[in-house]
Amino acid sequence: MTNGPKSRCRLLFNISVPNHEKIINAELQLLFFPDARSNVTSQSFKATVKVYEADGNNFASSTHLLDGEEVVASQSTRAKFEVTRAIQGWIKSGQGPTAFDVVVDRKDCGASDSTKGKGCLNMSMSVGDNAAAALIIFSDDFNSRRRETKKELKEMILHEEEIFLLTGADWNRGNQVPSEVPHFQRPRRTKRKADREYCHRTSLKVNFKDIGWDSWIVAPPEYDAFECRGMCFYPLTDELTPSKHALIQTLVNLRDPKKANMACCVPIKLDPITVMYQENGRITIRYLYEEMKVAECGCR
Repeated sequence: MTNGPKSRCRLLFNISVPNHEKIINAELQLLFFPDARSNVTSQSFKATVKVYEADGNNFASSTHLLDGEEVVASQSTRAKFEVTRAIQGWIKSGQGPTAFDVVVDRKDCGASDSTKGKGCLNMSMSVGDNAAAALIIFSDDFNSRRRETKKELKEMILHEEEIFLLTGADWNRGNQVPSEVPHFQRPRRTKRKADREYCHRTSLKVNFKDIGWDSWIVAPPEYDAFECRGMCFYPLTDELTPSKHALIQTLVNLRDPKKANMACCVPIKLDPITVMYQENGRITIRYLYEEMKVAECGCR
C-alpha cells in the first residue's frame, strides 16, 4: 500500500522451532535498490525504514514498533532489523503466522528541485524473489549442546589418563617418571578397594515431623530424600560424572593442594515427589513437587 512518499508492505512468515530450542536472536533482512527515477546527481541513496509487529489476521492493524533506521547506500543493499522479541512472543503463543509491517518513507530524498540531495531507496517486492526478504532465527539446541559437552568431557578424561595414568608423570618432578606410581595415579582399571569412599548417592530418610513440616504437609509423613557422600578422588572417571571444571580443579589440587580444593561431591540431578499439603485450610495434591530428592551425584 502506498500513501504519497510512504509505502507499507505486509510480510508473513510461517516458522516452526522445536520446543527444546531457545530463541537467542532473530533478524529481518530486507533488500533495497536505488530508484533510477531520482532526479539527483548524487551517488548516495536513502530511505527511512520502520518495522512493526502486526496481526497476521488483520491487515489494517499494526501493533508496536520493533526496529527502524535510516538506510543509506550507493547501490543495492541488505538492511537488518531486530525482531527477537516478536519471534519469542509468537513461538510462545503459537498463534497464526508471523507478520511484520514494513513502512518505507522517502519524503526527504530525490527532490526534483535539487541536484545535490540523496536519491531514494526502494524496497524490493519482486514476486518470487526469495532474496527480497528473509527472516533469520538463531536458536540454542540444548540437546546438541549436552551431547557436545559429554563428548568434550570424555576427551578431557582421556587426556587426563594419557598424561598422568599411563605415563606416570609427576608434575612436582618435571618430566621424570617416578620409580613408583602413587596409588591415586594408578589406572582406573585397577579395582578400587574402598568404593564407599568415592562420591556416591546414599539414603537419607526424612520425617516431616522431625523438621516441623508436618503442620502443613499432610502426606507422605516421610520419604527418602537421598544425599551425596564421599570424596572426589583422583582420577575422576565417567561414573563420577565430573564437570570439565571439576577435572581442571582436581588436576590443580593434585599439583598444589594449597592452590585449589578438591572437587565436591554434590547432587547433579534432583527429582520431584508427590505431596499432599494444606494451604489456607484446603488440602491440595501436587504431583510434581520439584527438587525434593537426589537422583544423581557427581563431582563439581
